[in-house]
This record gives sequence, structure tokens and C-alpha cells, in this order.
Amino acid sequence: MIWEFTVNVVVYGDFNCLLCYLASQRADQLAGTGAAGIEWRAVERGAVPARWEQEVTQAKALTLPGERLPAAPPPALSSTVAAVAAYAEAITDGIQDELRRRLFDAIWARRQNLSSAYDVRRVVTAITWPTPQVRFHLASPDLPVPLLHDPNPARIVRRSGGTVTLYGGPLTSTGYRRCRDWQEQWLALPRQVTPAVVGPDGTVHGGADGLRCLAAIMAAAGALTGRKRAARPEPRGTPDGPVVLQFCPAEQAEQDSAELAEPLANREDVTHAEEVDDPAYGGRLRDQADRPAAHSGPPLGQQERAQAGAVHERDPGQVE
Repeated sequence: MIWEFTVNVVVYGDFNCLLCYLASQRADQLAGTGAAGIEWRAVERGAVPARWEQEVTQAKALTLPGERLPAAPPPALSSTVAAVAAYAEAITDGIQDELRRRLFDAIWARRQNLSSAYDVRRVVTAITWPTPQVRFHLASPDLPVPLLHDPNPARIVRRSGGTVTLYGGPLTSTGYRRCRDWQEQWLALPRQVTPAVVGPDGTVHGGADGLRCLAAIMAAAGALTGRKRAARPEPRGTPDGPVVLQFCPAEQAEQDSAELAEPLANREDVTHAEEVDDPAYGGRLRDQADRPAAHSGPPLGQQERAQAGAVHERDPGQVE
């Protein structure tokens, strides 16, 4: 019996932090593979001095294959009050991971300013109440758009992005307590840096060390993009032996596959076009010239042709 353990990791991150953008991508990778349980807690680190070049240099040195980095900084620094409030409320609706991903993409990939609560509401609504596909309306333009049959006003408000108030705060007291507790817990850490990763052993890793901690967990669980888990059996002398699972780089796996898949040109059980007498591949093979014919009955060319109008014994009703 094989026991699989899932580690739990807590990440404190700011939507305006470039390193947190990388940490969010690694959190998605870990959560998607089931290698770790990620609890993301959104915080606000406040106004920081402009150090874009320093963060980009540091992020490029820590980027793993498959991770994305923005080509340019956002045109304006967003106020993340509404984004943090929306994320805290999203936990109640069970869409926190998708909302976190979209908030980071809106700020860093699409370079949007999410300081307004209305802009954050649009991101929430795109998840909770997505726009129906236009192809259904084009196929039947006379039919109305499908309606949402939900009589609960509270759910309608939340689905419409109303989880964020007009002033950018959370809608419920539960969301408010989440925002307050996350901020207080982050301020109580030895260093107020983002991302702050609390590992499975309780050790706090801040900044670049937090990204290295997530990368180490990914490597241990085989969740790195450039690596994959390969199953290699024991030597042929023990065909019933156990299967050993080990990690190998993608390049080594491709090399092993190339060695196992012997080229057809070197295989003896494959007949090539040059070994056929007839160009139309209708003749006998040269390497089978000394073998007896595979068919039963008289040799080829000596069969008696059926006369016209003869009736076959197999099907009395079929006449040539």
C-alpha cells in the first residue's frame, strides 16, 4: 500500500507584487497536481518605492520554465483594497483560486487599473455570471437570452459582483474578518515582505526565499514543468519485480523513449519497399522466396478460372 501525503502551505501575497505573481502561478501548479494544499491570504503591503528594474531582475532569475512574466510594468499602481475584499468574499462562494488568477492577470498581463470597485466587480461577474455564448443567439435570434431562475436576492447580488461595496470593502462581516485577520497575521511575521510562504514545517520564507520554497515543494512532488515522473521497471531478469518510480528530466525521458523505439530501418522484422519484386507490391518478398506459399490449394497461376455463368458452391444464388 502506498500512502500519499499532501502538504499544506500558507502564502501571504499582494496583487501589486511581481514576485507574488510568480508565486500565484506556482500555487496553481501545486494545487492543480494535488501536490500541496495552498491557502492564499491576500494582504496589502502599502506604498513601496518604485523598484521595477530590481524586481524584474530578481524575478527573471527565479522564473521556472512555463511561467509568465510581464513585458512592462502596469501604467499605474492599483489600489488593492477592492481586490482583497473581493478575494475574501470569493472564499464563501468557492471561486477564490479562479478570482486570484484573474486579478493577477488583469493587473500584470492586461495592465489594467483595478483601483475602482466597479472594475473589480466586472472581474467577479465574469466568473459568477459569465456572458452566454453568442453562437446560440446567432442560431436562433428570435429566442431570448437564457434567464437565471434564482429567486434569492442575496445570491443575485453576489453573482452580479456585489460582494464588493461601492467603497471597496467586503460585503459581509465574514469577509471583513478575513481581511483583518490576514493583515494582522502578516504584520506579526518577522519580516513584512511579499510573498511570505509558511512552509509545512512552520518556517516563514519571505520574498525570493518564498519562491525557492515553492519550487522545492514542486520538485519534491514532481510538479515542475520541465520534469515528469517516469516509471522504470526492474531488469528483465525479474519480470515480476516491483516498479520503481523516480523523477527524471524531460530531456532524459525523451532520450529513453528514442532508445526504446528502435528505428524501423534497423529492425529485421520489417520489410522495406526495396525488398519487393513487383513495384506495385503484388509480388512475393525476396526474404520469403524460399518459404512455402502461405495459401492453401494449387500454386499461384495454376488455379482454374471459373467459367462464365458457373454457379459457386458456397452461394448457389451468386453467378459470375
